[in-house]
Amino acid sequence: MRKIVKAWRTKGNRRPYIDIFHAMRMRGDVVIPDTMTEICGSLFAGNAEITSVTVPGTVKRIGVRAFANCTGLEEVQLNEGIETIEDNAFTGCDRLKRVVYPDSVTQYSGHTFWDTRMTA
Repeated sequence: MRKIVKAWRTKGNRRPYIDIFHAMRMRGDVVIPDTMTEICGSLFAGNAEITSVTVPGTVKRIGVRAFANCTGLEEVQLNEGIETIEDNAFTGCDRLKRVVYPDSVTQYSGHTFWDTRMTA
């Protein structure tokens, strides 16, 4: 059984958020807090220790290369409500086999899942 890592810390206003310092130290199964509305570009890029990520529907945008080259990433759960996935968001995640992809996504850019194990 894998440990689930709550992916957040608090800042002055006590609203959970993720900064790059903490994003690069996360391991295992990552759950993005439902107080976040976007995952900025390259936030988790290159973190080989993440094995799965769950993104709540409160997140409307996943930025450019947000999870690029997360070579340990095997599974992604994108929940209903996410609208935009930008360029190369998951490119180079060469162990990625499973993505739950909601109907709410209306915009995605080129090479979103390039160089992964995803099949049509």
